[in-house]
Amino acid sequence: GQAADPSALCGVERIRLDRPIFRRRYRYVIRLLESYPLGMSYPAQVKRTCATLAHPALKGSRCAVDYTGVGRPVFDMLKDARPPVLLFPVLTTSGHTVTYDETTREIHVPKTEQVSLLQVLLQADLLNWHPKLGLAKSLKEQLGKFRVKITKAKNETFGAESGSHDDLVSAVMLACYLGEHFGGGDPAGIVVPD
Repeated sequence: GQAADPSALCGVERIRLDRPIFRRRYRYVIRLLESYPLGMSYPAQVKRTCATLAHPALKGSRCAVDYTGVGRPVFDMLKDARPPVLLFPVLTTSGHTVTYDETTREIHVPKTEQVSLLQVLLQADLLNWHPKLGLAKSLKEQLGKFRVKITKAKNETFGAESGSHDDLVSAVMLACYLGEHFGGGDPAGIVVPD
């Protein structure tokens, strides 16, 4: 995002459970949550993202990048900048089938898949964050305003209430989806300040 909706970055620590809960093998702890100011240029966003991804705790991690709409050229800019992570372009679709290209690492995933995973993680208390995490209050507010709507054609749409943002929720969904299905790094070294 840039003009109407901010861009956001989320880093989750993936912790293996002793026993699966609702067929989930991991708990996710949000260790990093950033939102870029509206109006920030895409080159500036890429530069800031690469600086964050260069943190020693994130080097070698897997990073989902929204590849939907304007996300394509931003992904290309990130790829050219060569951050020390493995980039996965994720195209959010309205369909019902997940596809993955092993050569490009491009993932096409229905929004319903992302939302369903987020719901399960939240309901099973498998997604947590420290209350002092920067933007924790904003994330909680966005989660409270995130809605499913049924269109006249009986299709589901997901997003924030009118006039609200869902950038943090989207970043969390992408991070958790990638962690759940394609592994992940370990940003446990990013410490929430006391």
